[in-house]
Amino acid sequence: MRNARVLWVEDGPSLREGHQKALTTLGYTVDAVEDGSAATDRLASSVYDVVVRDLSRPLAHGLDFLARVRTENLDLPVVLMTPDPDALPDVQGLKHEAFRYLAKPVSTDALAEALQAAVSSRQRMQLQHRALEALSRGKGVDLLSHGSTLDIALETLWLAYQPIVCWSERRVLGYEALMRAGDPPPLLPGVLLGYAERIGQLAEVGRHVRSRAAQAANQLAADRLLFVNVHPDELDDPDLLAKDAPLTAVAPRVVIELTERASLEGRDGLPARICELRRLGYRIAVDDVGAGYAGLATVASLEPEIVKLDRCLCQGIHAHRTQRRVVKALLDLARDLRIQVIAEGVEDAADLVSLTTLGCDLFQGYLFARPGPGFLEPPFPQPGDASDVVTAGAFQDR
Repeated sequence: MRNARVLWVEDGPSLREGHQKALTTLGYTVDAVEDGSAATDRLASSVYDVVVRDLSRPLAHGLDFLARVRTENLDLPVVLMTPDPDALPDVQGLKHEAFRYLAKPVSTDALAEALQAAVSSRQRMQLQHRALEALSRGKGVDLLSHGSTLDIALETLWLAYQPIVCWSERRVLGYEALMRAGDPPPLLPGVLLGYAERIGQLAEVGRHVRSRAAQAANQLAADRLLFVNVHPDELDDPDLLAKDAPLTAVAPRVVIELTERASLEGRDGLPARICELRRLGYRIAVDDVGAGYAGLATVASLEPEIVKLDRCLCQGIHAHRTQRRVVKALLDLARDLRIQVIAEGVEDAADLVSLTTLGCDLFQGYLFARPGPGFLEPPFPQPGDASDVVTAGAFQDR
């Protein structure tokens, strides 16, 4: 992260100078200013990898500053410091527009970790945007020609598939269809979806994905399910509920996976749309439970057939007692409600052992297979050793 540029916004001169020295020692190039107005001027004339802002004096000014940053730059990570992040009001959703909130007083280690994560995120987004630009240039189209650029991206759209496994039976339950575009390097979903959302064409992307997914469903074995991600905004698209839509024809074999990184709360007619999806034959899954907006309130209101535990709850669970208690409680609740649970992001054999011990049996993650263009069959070890670290580790030896 050396030479990454940080814009530090801090009212207090002594704190401003102290943080500037500390971050410089860590290898960052730091510009420190006293208020949001000065920061806005700097952002207009210079390029930064991350912005750090004290949100406590006063709160409204900090949120106004965040809104101005987001108006000009959707991808610039902003780290906000506040005495109590949980007490912040969700002012027009702005609380969720920051990359991270840190509780004051902030330790040097916590600050360094947050900045490293923010800069890494920024670099990944820059790589993906360069890929989008290269895709446009390859077709002789200016990136600012929004419609043409999206059309080109959709022409190169393809689906990667990652297996979801039932561990006790050593079989594949189904596959999640993951959107990609262009190759190499492929555009990750966040870039294309963010771009489409920015120009008001999110529904168009969703239709392309569902059309491709419908073709794939016809190639799956009869006992396999296909999980298809649907952004909450797509619930307003009439094509999703159309009886003659391509995906509707295979609805009984499809799980609509609501990616609740954008809130479902307060959406008019949501219960009716979910009921109609079920009447067409779809099953409903709530993704990312335990992260972002996805929580028990969403599960209670939608009554999904399936929930997917976010990787933040699953990764490293073998070493964290609190994570195990949280996951155990969620598994017990899901069992009482007759909801299936899939643990996402499983990459370590020890985590698999901990999750199976807690009662989880459905898994998705690199331990079994990475997403790929075909329907990969993981080489399962023989049944009978579900809690054996050595057996589970056979995947890691591949």
